Amino acid sequence: MKRFYLLCLLIPGTLLHAQNRDYSDLFQSVSTLCEDTEKAVVLNLEQNGLQEGISDSLINLWESYCEPTEFSIRSRLLYDLKVEGKLDTTVPIDYWRIYIDYLHRNNYLPAHLQRHIAWSKKEASNLLEKREWPNYEKAVLNLLAAKSLDKAYNRFLHKDLYYLEDTDTLRKALEKKVYSSGSRGFGFGYSYFWLTGSLADELGAMHGLNIFWEHNFQPVTFGVSVDFAFSEQRAYLDFDNQGELVNSDLEGFFQLDLRLGYEFIRSRRNHFQAFMGFGYNSFGTDLEYFNEFEEQSFISVSSFYPLVGLDYQLQLYSSRSIGLRTQLQLTDFGTTEELRSSLSGLMLKNSLYFKF
Repeated sequence: MKRFYLLCLLIPGTLLHAQNRDYSDLFQSVSTLCEDTEKAVVLNLEQNGLQEGISDSLINLWESYCEPTEFSIRSRLLYDLKVEGKLDTTVPIDYWRIYIDYLHRNNYLPAHLQRHIAWSKKEASNLLEKREWPNYEKAVLNLLAAKSLDKAYNRFLHKDLYYLEDTDTLRKALEKKVYSSGSRGFGFGYSYFWLTGSLADELGAMHGLNIFWEHNFQPVTFGVSVDFAFSEQRAYLDFDNQGELVNSDLEGFFQLDLRLGYEFIRSRRNHFQAFMGFGYNSFGTDLEYFNEFEEQSFISVSSFYPLVGLDYQLQLYSSRSIGLRTQLQLTDFGTTEELRSSLSGLMLKNSLYFKF
């Protein structure tokens, strides 16, 4: 009898629980409906491609459950370009700012959106290859096909994408993002030192390696540069080695520069900058002496100097560029106590470099 009563209580409870579960399925949250719809539409587009009429309805359904996003707008643009062959209206610049921010941050995406981005880039690349597009449509497809912020920015350095004002505005937005992500740069190159005065008489000229670091605040740039160089001919000079006059040749040349530049001309790929600063340079010798602490030291010839110059950069790809830097400095080693020979004159340093 007790078992009968227990069974009578369990059956209605089980039925009520099943009914409540069915009702809960009817009242799904908005976020769940959005995510399920998004996954279904994305999967359909990937498997079946962009089909006239069908894909347009699916994208409308997607945006009815979700707000229009960077991903759904990408799909709509690709649909219009593939089916209609053109864009009826200009893509709002606000959308491109969202797209640029996405490329800039490279945020984590769910697996289905990662697949959708890869699919849409491939679709845009295929459309670019199939026909010749008008300038604006070509610009849109180039952006949709870009795999990174650098590649998107490099697309907009081409002259044929500059006929519309909105396109040029977009280039400036891209440029700002590229500089904020790559404001620091390193570089290296070859330096040739053209000399005057007794520097030219003793050394002829010098050749060396230049390594530098820059931080761009646009349009102001702060830079640090280091050079290691050797002269074309040996310079044999007199030195006072603890009261004894000796003769020695100059060894390798070291130079450290600090400079502050201002970019006064900037076009799509060509940048011109004027700069000024100060530096320190030094020649080594093979002479040794004992200081007051009876410690062995090498005699070196060094000086401080002011500098001015011009810098030209040709932008190749994103923040990577080649350039030519010309720097004029007045150098006088006569302040070195050990040196008993004249060594002074102008140094004109020309550096051909690669910056990344």
